[in-house]
Amino acid sequence: MAICPILMLFTKKAMLTSSADALMALQAAVNKIQLSEEQANLADVNEDGNVTSADALQILQFAVGKIKSYTKAQ
Repeated sequence: MAICPILMLFTKKAMLTSSADALMALQAAVNKIQLSEEQANLADVNEDGNVTSADALQILQFAVGKIKSYTKAQ
């Protein structure tokens, strides 16, 4: 698995605002791409220690205005 060529879609959690960010998180969740450590930390918006489809969903919901902030995992 190669490291994702997109340098930094994930710059800081507040900037995760596009469907491209959600797609990148989802691709990482299913091991299609590998994120850098910094990208993975930023993409883990629910702060459960992993980038999962739940993170991708929240990023997408934030991007389209359905949610106003990210929710931490229980």
